[in-house]
Amino acid sequence: MGVVTSLRRSNHPRFAPRGTVYSLPMRSRLPPIRLIRSETIVCAAVLAGLGVYAHWMPRTDSTAPTSTALPGGTAEVAIPASFRNGFGLTMVWVPAQSVVMGSRTADAAPDERPHVAEIGHGFWIASTEVTRAQWARVLSSAPWRNQDDAVPPTSSKEAGAADSFASGEVAASGMTWSEAVTFCEALTVREWASRALPDGHVYRLPTEAEWELACRAGSEGDYCCHVVALPSYAVYADARDGAHPHRVASRRANAWGLFDMHGNVWEWCLDAAATRDTGRTVEVVTDTYRNGAFDPCGRVGNERVCRGGSFAYSAPYLRSANRMACAPDTRGTDLGLRVVLARSTTVPASRRER
Repeated sequence: MGVVTSLRRSNHPRFAPRGTVYSLPMRSRLPPIRLIRSETIVCAAVLAGLGVYAHWMPRTDSTAPTSTALPGGTAEVAIPASFRNGFGLTMVWVPAQSVVMGSRTADAAPDERPHVAEIGHGFWIASTEVTRAQWARVLSSAPWRNQDDAVPPTSSKEAGAADSFASGEVAASGMTWSEAVTFCEALTVREWASRALPDGHVYRLPTEAEWELACRAGSEGDYCCHVVALPSYAVYADARDGAHPHRVASRRANAWGLFDMHGNVWEWCLDAAATRDTGRTVEVVTDTYRNGAFDPCGRVGNERVCRGGSFAYSAPYLRSANRMACAPDTRGTDLGLRVVLARSTTVPASRRER
């Protein structure tokens, strides 16, 4: 299993070719060097009707909602701006708001046209990518096993990196989209069982709009920081950080306290997508990437969106607006996930039925 190799905009003036371009079935824009197809995973977790009480720490800032009704509608409990769940994931609150998606630069790619998306619900997003240790605790599996490129870090820039690699702090990778969805559903069931979720909430993958909102964290440029400062925020090829996933939170967080939104591993999103080959570039096409879309989540296409770039990619691929899509059965050393927690009603029916 190798890193995910992109067909993305190889002829676009902003993206100089960096090597061989591979082609795969399903017109995947992110074909791995060696593609491994997995059997379809049937998601059997039943999330509705589990009426349990929530146990939360006190709210910590004014951006969080003041309360939520417990089952029965008679009692209320404060919702925190952030909390740490039972599996070590720190979840950060993001209130409902609009976000300008896409690139505002003159040489932006055609599928990055700027537009306003309305996110009508608040949600929590994990401050880090899911680690190997967290994945193994939830699913007792190791999709990264036998990945040729997943070797312990050796860079002197990371003191103690080899120890953290062995201890499971490295970003989990190598899972298909369906396996990532299964992880979210299993995590929900485990947290429900320990009475640690408010009524009607589930863990899931972020939508593309939720992801870009969280990545930008109020910024309007190509990155959450000035490009000169990017090595302090991201693990990526230009920084010569090594051809392997790194431990999470090894670089600085963005303004909302989220780590590795740029680089380390690509992150699966919930949206379905298609690709369109224009002869000059390959574009990501979703049915909801348009101005004024409310709670957008792509429902059309045989591929799935992933965002953020990785250790194997140069800086342009790490931009907040950069879009990728790949076949849902793709596995890659640099393809992982980050979870959100939100009401189940914020998930489009087409995604809930999987």
